[in-house]
Amino acid sequence: MTIPNQFISELIESETLVDVFRDEIKGETLRGIIRDCSDGLVYIEKYSDLGAYDGISVFQRPDVNRVRWGSLDLGGTEKLLQKVANPKNIGLKRFPALWDAIVDLNGKYDSLSIYIERLDPEICLIGKVIDFDEEFVLLDEFGTLKTQDRRKLLLTRAEITRVDVDGPYERDIIALLSR
Repeated sequence: MTIPNQFISELIESETLVDVFRDEIKGETLRGIIRDCSDGLVYIEKYSDLGAYDGISVFQRPDVNRVRWGSLDLGGTEKLLQKVANPKNIGLKRFPALWDAIVDLNGKYDSLSIYIERLDPEICLIGKVIDFDEEFVLLDEFGTLKTQDRRKLLLTRAEITRVDVDGPYERDIIALLSR
């Protein structure tokens, strides 16, 4: 077993709070508990700096360049942590690629946040996949809480770097649109 695989397995088993860095993709750190990891993908249950549950994120493992744990900063967050009672197991090992995980999550959740960070680290598309083929995705995009704009967006699958589900912002948009 390689050193990264050994430590990631230990972090998953111990449910240790970590910071995951993907510096070449985005300067943002993802803080949470790694719930699953395959050769191609990482599934992290995200938490805010104040310990509030912040949804699930799935992204490509080769994009990860550092994982930090055991710091005082993480220890402070861990003391405030409001862990999810029954963490979801999405079974990453059965997904050969990020796209396969997206299709599965799209069927289980009311909305997805799709990131295309290589093009622009600030772009996050929230919506529901309504159709796709080998190259393209048709997204029913929800817009923001402010605009509540509904529109369709066609994008290439290759642009997608990360998908988030079950976060507070996504849940608020769904609640607002269902009224």
